[in-house]
Amino acid sequence: MDSETIRFLIRYKLQRGRLPYDGPSKICEPRAVGDVCAACGALVESGHLVQPATRDGALPLQLHARCFELWNEERHAASE
Repeated sequence: MDSETIRFLIRYKLQRGRLPYDGPSKICEPRAVGDVCAACGALVESGHLVQPATRDGALPLQLHARCFELWNEERHAASE
């Protein structure tokens, strides 16, 4: 999936509360392969770089490394 499509999905999910605007409180160890990326919705497969982020009191977000970068950029842009 191309970056612009992922950005669109991220903006949509931010606006609807399906992704948080607040950043992670910490980066944690990846969970098992087979989870779904919270940003793009694609399956996390073996060999994918994953950036799981934990927010206080919430379940970790599983994000592909590139999706994490795009989510971080979009949430910052929305707050400007």
